[in-house]
Amino acid sequence: MRLIIFLCLFLTAMQGKSRADEMELVADIMSSESWFWRLSVALDNDNAYLCGAISVDNEYYLKGIIAQIDRANEQVKWEKKIEDADKTIVPQVIRVNNNSEIELLSELSLLRSDFTYGNQVVNIRKYTMGGEEIENFTDSSSYEMAIQAAYPIRYDKDFQGLSVYYTPMSHHTNAFSYAIHLDSAGHFMHSAKIDSSVVVTQDTLERYLIAGFENHEDGVYCYGRAHIKNGNSEILASYILNLDKNDQMVWKTIISPDNGYFTINDLAVLDNSNIVFVGFKGDGSSWVYNIDSKGEIIWKTQLVSDTYNANGRSIIQNLSGDFIVAGSANDKTSGSDGDYYLAKLDNEGNIRWQQKQGVPFDEYLTDIVEYEPNKYYLSGIRTTLAQLFKYEDNDVSVNDKNIAPDISIKEFADHYEVENNYSYDKAELVDIRGRVLKSFGISNKLYFTVSKDNYYRGVFFLRLTGTKASLIKKLIY
Repeated sequence: MRLIIFLCLFLTAMQGKSRADEMELVADIMSSESWFWRLSVALDNDNAYLCGAISVDNEYYLKGIIAQIDRANEQVKWEKKIEDADKTIVPQVIRVNNNSEIELLSELSLLRSDFTYGNQVVNIRKYTMGGEEIENFTDSSSYEMAIQAAYPIRYDKDFQGLSVYYTPMSHHTNAFSYAIHLDSAGHFMHSAKIDSSVVVTQDTLERYLIAGFENHEDGVYCYGRAHIKNGNSEILASYILNLDKNDQMVWKTIISPDNGYFTINDLAVLDNSNIVFVGFKGDGSSWVYNIDSKGEIIWKTQLVSDTYNANGRSIIQNLSGDFIVAGSANDKTSGSDGDYYLAKLDNEGNIRWQQKQGVPFDEYLTDIVEYEPNKYYLSGIRTTLAQLFKYEDNDVSVNDKNIAPDISIKEFADHYEVENNYSYDKAELVDIRGRVLKSFGISNKLYFTVSKDNYYRGVFFLRLTGTKASLIKKLIY
């Protein structure tokens, strides 16, 4: 009996240390020219898509790449290089319209130079499901300032189009941050200078450089790198900036650990407006933070084991409410090249498990999506190789184990009709990255409808919760 108790305690203690489960390779794409610089994964009901950039010509010239992988037989259907003789291309967002048309959104540089990315414009390309290009549109309008290719662009539901939040010409001393909004075709609509986010002088060295952002129903959350003067030196910290829907600052918080160096790699806004983000310190350690809607820290957790250090590069909240982190790991003793790294944290910040796997090459995971409850697709880079993995997590939470009464869902042209049977009180529409897109009460409703928004395309989940059970159903838009 004592032996059984000891083994149970031992297994519980080891749960936050490592996992034996391994990622399964689905497909890989080889670059014969140079190394991959950026890579993301997207899904529809039948296919997975790898979207990235190949770094050529000392990183100042980038080619885009897109590949379609059949999820059923795990075969690469087709792959396309996107290149221009004079322009650098950085694909960033991909979506599928009605499972009949693939839309690729990228930034296209009008100039090539060893000293600047040059002026950027939004480039939209559309393909048939077989990979044939049917549209290539670029808006060459003169925006207020140049858009740097290093910073992401997003589809924006509020503006029925596209948004860019960025700090142009960041290598110069004078810089301001801007919001640029474009319609769904990429035409310029309007812009705003974010006055409160950047104040730069040669004396103070204070500047805030936007590196990315997430849209949310109550506004926009930008994150980036903060350069702050500290005596005769400069602190490289991170910051998060909350803007309202009119691009006016609500609050800003600085993340500056003891050693004064911290970089945010990825950020997720939760349904309760809390924010979870992952990044790394100057000492090489990686941390996950959870802050409230005012920027106050709720908890923070270091991603580390007895034998290796981790660098978390991507984070999502899964359908169970836990957090999945993907990135790279380096051995503490040998200093070997990076391995693929994956970890799971509960909503209190405790590491439930973590693992690394790989071969003697420098490699790291770049993106993660949840295609079924506790099942994931991940994109990874191994120098000149772009890879797609899938991973099944058998460590499900208690809520997933509850026996949930099933429901009836009928699909119509513009909506779904759902039979509630009074077991559930709340309904949420969740995307594959864990973002809650819609939330509404359904208590005492025998039927309710979920509209098909033209903005949303691809795989989504309907998450129903009640006092005694929860249920997740897949919806295809």
